[in-house]
Amino acid sequence: MPILVMLAAAVIAYYLQKWLYRKYWNHNLSVEVRFEHAQAFEGERLHLLETVINRKLLPLPWLAVKLHMSHHLAFGDEANAVVSDYYYRHDMYSVLLFQRIDRRIPFTCGRRGYFRIRSIDLISNDVLGASKLVDNCACRTDLTVFPAPVDMSEMELEMKRVMGNVIAQRFINPDPFEFRGIREYAPTDSIKTVNFKASAKTGMLMTNMYAPTVSRELCVLLHLKQNTDWIGDGVLEKSISLAGTIAARFIGEGVPVSLYCNGADIITDEGIDVHSGSGERHLDMLYTALARIDLNLPVRNMCDCIAEQARRGGDNTIFVLISAFDEDDLRDAYADLRLTAFDTLWIVPTIKYLSWNEQNARPDEERFNEHIIKWEVER
Repeated sequence: MPILVMLAAAVIAYYLQKWLYRKYWNHNLSVEVRFEHAQAFEGERLHLLETVINRKLLPLPWLAVKLHMSHHLAFGDEANAVVSDYYYRHDMYSVLLFQRIDRRIPFTCGRRGYFRIRSIDLISNDVLGASKLVDNCACRTDLTVFPAPVDMSEMELEMKRVMGNVIAQRFINPDPFEFRGIREYAPTDSIKTVNFKASAKTGMLMTNMYAPTVSRELCVLLHLKQNTDWIGDGVLEKSISLAGTIAARFIGEGVPVSLYCNGADIITDEGIDVHSGSGERHLDMLYTALARIDLNLPVRNMCDCIAEQARRGGDNTIFVLISAFDEDDLRDAYADLRLTAFDTLWIVPTIKYLSWNEQNARPDEERFNEHIIKWEVER
């Protein structure tokens, strides 16, 4: 009789715990996954933060947290992951009652881009392993990886020429709305700037001073296209990085910079068009636009883009075209741009160490000059 009672009690306990776990295993259970920072540069090391909180009396002997993200985020501990077109990761936890577990998982931003995690799969079991318990919870965490800065030493002379044109020419006319102070009148000053109130107080003729107006600006034109026989993603990624490096350099000198690219934004599917501006916030906007370019989306005709920017900028703008593609219609558009722009520079990224047959596909070496320069990048 006692044996029958014990068996009955065991059966009741088995089905009771099975019922309890099926009904309440995910009750008051929260799992949060988020990136340590919302922005980073390519090559930077960050952490993925996972937090599991169990706010109930029911413990979870094991809990699997599964998620997938871009394989361009390199975690290194491949034992907990499967890598294909995506990175599929699963982490195991043993969660006691009323327990919180925090975990920091290091990873490296292997490539620029816009990365997001939108859902988390949760898998668990009851104490006796009698039933598999599955749930899914929403997640909203985003990471924008900016393109890494590149070495511009090979084109330092050309950059100094462009920089010199901007710096020397940008302060031309005083801005009547930017009052800077009062000084003694000089014969070269306009009578319109005389401050008669200050002159009466001092007994000398005084004139107002105004801050100068920035009259020159830089426009970066970035030409991208899907892979061709000799230009792959590596050259295009270097082109994007170069655009960001040039923008950062000129904004650091106080020069307004705009960006136009015929590639498409991964979120909006629209073209990249960042109007002229300066300062840290504007540079962040430019970097974000470059990070969100998707090379797999269709591109627009770059010649139309160049013509539109020529009409918008005119003779007040210095244009820097970055294009590895050397096409007749693009040459014509660039020639027309040179007729209206204050100054231009075309940077042609090319691959180092090409074979003899591959070199035949490269742009004509004879056309490189002070306005069209070659920039060699690693394959």
